[in-house]
Amino acid sequence: MIKLSVNHEKFAQEIAKGVSASDAYRIVYPKSLKWKNESVWPKASHILAKDTVQARIQEIKAELSAKYLWTKEQSVKALIGVINDPDKKSDIIAAVKELNAMHGFYEETKQNASMKITVEHVKESL
Repeated sequence: MIKLSVNHEKFAQEIAKGVSASDAYRIVYPKSLKWKNESVWPKASHILAKDTVQARIQEIKAELSAKYLWTKEQSVKALIGVINDPDKKSDIIAAVKELNAMHGFYEETKQNASMKITVEHVKESL
C-alpha cells in the first residue's frame, strides 16, 4: 500500500469513489466550501497530479472492484444490453434514462432549474 498524508489519502479515496477532484478537495478541506471554483480547482489539480496520489487511486479502485459484486461498468454493460435487445420499446427509454442518471447528466438540469427559480424569484421581488 502506498503511504500518503491523511488528507491526500482521503482525497484519493474520494476520487476512487468517483467524486470530482474539486469536490474531493472540498471534502478533505472543508474551509474551501466557501471558495470559488476557480480557487479550488488549481489546488485539487495539484494534488491529483502527484504520482503517488495517482498510484494510490489505482490501488483503491482495484480494491473496490474486487470488493463489489456489481461494478458501474457492469451496470453500464447490462443497460447497453437492454438497449441492444429490448423486450419492449419502453425498455430502451428506461435504460437510457438510467444511464443518463448514472453519468450525472441530470445534475446540470437540476442546477439550471434551481438557478432559474432563484432568478425568477429575485425578479418578482423587485
